[in-house]
Amino acid sequence: MVSIICQKMAMAGEVKTPGAAAAGANAFVWWEAENPKETTFKSVAWLKNNDQSKVSDELSGGDALTHYFTKKKGEDTKQFNFVAKWEVEVPKDGAYTLWSREVNKIFIQYNWRFDNTEWKLSDYDFPMVDPVKMTKYNTLGWINNGKVNLKKGKHVFEIQLTGSAHKGEGEHVWAVIDCFLLTTGEFTPKGKEKPH
Repeated sequence: MVSIICQKMAMAGEVKTPGAAAAGANAFVWWEAENPKETTFKSVAWLKNNDQSKVSDELSGGDALTHYFTKKKGEDTKQFNFVAKWEVEVPKDGAYTLWSREVNKIFIQYNWRFDNTEWKLSDYDFPMVDPVKMTKYNTLGWINNGKVNLKKGKHVFEIQLTGSAHKGEGEHVWAVIDCFLLTTGEFTPKGKEKPH
């Protein structure tokens, strides 16, 4: 299981393990992007690096899911079926917000879904929250991808790359994704810190 599951109780400071949440409790699920169950991404190490050519210490798990591919002009990125899937365990029924931590959102566009439901779009112009510099040219930040209703239990989360660099005008299809977060409560991003 690649997810870290937590349920924050209404009483401050009291944290229960999954399956022990009281009514009204907020829940969150955090998983590292670099640990997919399946992927067709073409991983490259250098996209994770800082200006000293070492893996950036800004990454939450010390790693990230990366992808780099050059397509021909006019080709549709979706035809290559660059996908990644994770198994995620949700602690309770609810309406969750999906957050992702990514590098240079204007270069990354993808569809996402749970359990073969209808695709939702994570678009280039989604605002980046709490941005931090990984390198002179690469900025890492949190993206609010919208709401999803989920039942308690195991689910398969999937993304499919649909765009390319420079908001689809470029030929390089790339991605750097640090982690994902589902939460039923408010979330104020603070770097690689998990919700409390």
